[in-house]
Amino acid sequence: MIWKNDVDGVIKHYISSDLNYYISLMTNKGLIVAAWPTKYGVSQKLSYPKIMMLAMEELIQKTGNTPTLIAGDLNCYVGQSGENKTYSIKTIDKFLSDNGFRSLYH
Repeated sequence: MIWKNDVDGVIKHYISSDLNYYISLMTNKGLIVAAWPTKYGVSQKLSYPKIMMLAMEELIQKTGNTPTLIAGDLNCYVGQSGENKTYSIKTIDKFLSDNGFRSLYH
């Protein structure tokens, strides 16, 4: 993550280390989350959509109304292996939308 000198930033761990890989940068302008869910360690047997949904559920609980930008390679797409009615990019997008987020992609 790269930011300008006029933005103060501190790395925060809003998402458990069991759900690899997420970096959260709290700035004086809001929160930036770099997300790239990866099957590794504890999350090895989970689908990418499930890893992402679990991480987003944790993030929402811990950040409240903080202005937040989530960016990265979510490793989730329509029709992927491991996608189901509970865990899919559509359910993740709806969950985030229901919590005040707007996707610039979906």
